[in-house]
Amino acid sequence: MKLITKKLISIIGILIILTTNFYFWKSDYSAILAYSPKKFTKEFQNEIYGHNFDYIHNPGLKICAGNQSHLMVIAFVCSSPKNFYQRKLIRQTWAQKSLFGKYLRVVFLLADPQNKTIDEEVKKEYEQYSDIVQENFIDSYRNLSLKTIMGFRWVTHFCPKAKYVLKIDDDVVVNTKSVIKYLCKREESKKNSNDAIIGKFIRNPKPKRTKKSKFYVSFEEYDKNYFYPYCQGLSYLATNGLAAQLFNVSKYKKPFIFEDVYVGMLAHMIGAKFESINPKIITKLPAKMNKKTIETNFFILARSNKMFLTIWNYFYQKK
Repeated sequence: MKLITKKLISIIGILIILTTNFYFWKSDYSAILAYSPKKFTKEFQNEIYGHNFDYIHNPGLKICAGNQSHLMVIAFVCSSPKNFYQRKLIRQTWAQKSLFGKYLRVVFLLADPQNKTIDEEVKKEYEQYSDIVQENFIDSYRNLSLKTIMGFRWVTHFCPKAKYVLKIDDDVVVNTKSVIKYLCKREESKKNSNDAIIGKFIRNPKPKRTKKSKFYVSFEEYDKNYFYPYCQGLSYLATNGLAAQLFNVSKYKKPFIFEDVYVGMLAHMIGAKFESINPKIITKLPAKMNKKTIETNFFILARSNKMFLTIWNYFYQKK
């Protein structure tokens, strides 16, 4: 009788373990499939890529520490390691803590410059500001997709309570006050329950097949006639829950040379929605630039550091 009881207890214990493991296995995949087609397709059954790079510098939880009840945006800025002045400009303008620290936090994403002198300077910068996230893959144009996935990974692990994630390049000026105001209104509206990628929406563009083009894509790299819809990579927002989804599903899709197109591929895999704010994003400044033509925009590409400051001054002229 005692032997039967012991065997019964053992069987129950094994069943509990199996059930628990299945629950967590299901939970992991539900995070990936929350926006996916009903069927669990072959595309998701085998992980073909994992973002397994190590951190060189990582401020961890410091960036989003403290009271996060008003934290609206965590921005990750894709920056070349050598762009020290651009990062300084950002800290002094649209990411200025004294002005926007209650609603906005910022980290700069760097990879390995393969240069000892730059390495040493980056180390000093990290020790001074503690806002640099750096991983040990090579920093190059072809690795921009890795840098973006690195951002989604970091946000998922170290700043999950921010309501939105901003992916942005270091030559784009942000109208911080207007962006935060827009997102606050979105939160107050019915849209706050809808996960989406928000930016300059590009619908089904054709790959460039001319070999002389800077954006040439061979049929071996991509064999379809159209790319999936995406938001232009200079700047776009994503709801934080969606950022975690994009990071998780990236394990099942090999990185592509064009970062924004790659994020569009990931968005397609999980059925993510897009919201267009095309008129609010400018890549070419108007011929007559003044406060009236500038201040209503959210994001503007600056072609020089001087222009960066000029745009910012239009954004933040004190009345």
